[in-house]
Amino acid sequence: MFKIIHVSDLHLREGWHEEQGVLLKVFIDDLAGRKINRNTDLFVFSGDLVQAGSSAECIAEFTQAFGAELDKHFLPKNRLFCPGNHDIDRDYVEKYLSVLQPIAEKLDAETPFNTNISEPALRNLVRPKFSNIFGLAPKLFGTSLTLDSFPGKGFSVTPHCSVYILNTALYSFGGVKDSNGHPICDKQKLRIETRNLRDWLASDTAPFRILIAHHPADWLVGWAQNELEIIGRKHFDLLLYGHEHAPDTFSRSRQ
Repeated sequence: MFKIIHVSDLHLREGWHEEQGVLLKVFIDDLAGRKINRNTDLFVFSGDLVQAGSSAECIAEFTQAFGAELDKHFLPKNRLFCPGNHDIDRDYVEKYLSVLQPIAEKLDAETPFNTNISEPALRNLVRPKFSNIFGLAPKLFGTSLTLDSFPGKGFSVTPHCSVYILNTALYSFGGVKDSNGHPICDKQKLRIETRNLRDWLASDTAPFRILIAHHPADWLVGWAQNELEIIGRKHFDLLLYGHEHAPDTFSRSRQ
């Protein structure tokens, strides 16, 4: 069997060396003291690497500083990254808020959402929110979503284990303020793309599956929450979440 190191919500910002740098050093020292199998053990980061995804400099700086340390302990393909709400580009969201907000607050259902997110118009509107984080995250975490696969994608990480990285931040506002100056709350506005997830499940044969997402199910709209709970219970052995600053791990037996 293999070990999984699960981390989330570092919220790195400018000048992170002074505060978070101290914690990261302790974390790296702790890794060095563990018996990690570089070839098989997994490092999972389930979102909110940075405080603001619009800061490409901060992401690049952290990648350079932390990447070499991870290289010592984990193969690139065994380092997995899922984006969170703070990883999105807030500058982009603010610029197109008048278009993005009505879409997120519009009532929909699973089938129309899956169809719409696959169409160029909506994909081209949502995808740039992740340009900075997906431009750099794959250099630090070898297994990551990209701009082509930003809603979610499945990966085989060992001969006996596969993972699906599910982007729950598609409709997140990342703390951007509305026209009245109030931060927009994401809770029960978030959607997930389930069509590709179901297609992947139909072809995946790994005996052990892990689902990685940033938001727990209760942050999603009703239909998405229901589908995530059903899919997780039926098809995955381990679910890894972040967001609530106490990374959650749920172990299940498939039913």
